[in-house]
Amino acid sequence: DDRICSIVMVGPPVNKYEFAEVKRSNKPKFIVHGESDELIPLKMVREFYAQLPDPKELIEIDRANHLFDGQASEVGDALEELLGDFSCKTQ
Repeated sequence: DDRICSIVMVGPPVNKYEFAEVKRSNKPKFIVHGESDELIPLKMVREFYAQLPDPKELIEIDRANHLFDGQASEVGDALEELLGDFSCKTQ
């Protein structure tokens, strides 16, 4: 869809879904994931990330679990940093 100019994934369940469309997309992809995610291992997210074409960015939140308990502001800061230099031009 041309109206979508970037893909943002927070704690993506890469152990449950293929995300084939994301893997084929040439749009910017931003992923935020918790280092201590108990549901989706960080190792699996790194493997998924390695399959993505550029442009892409992965931010790992230190000591964060799947719900980012007590670290929501760090997720917000990461998203602000990722998207701060990005401008979205839609039709």
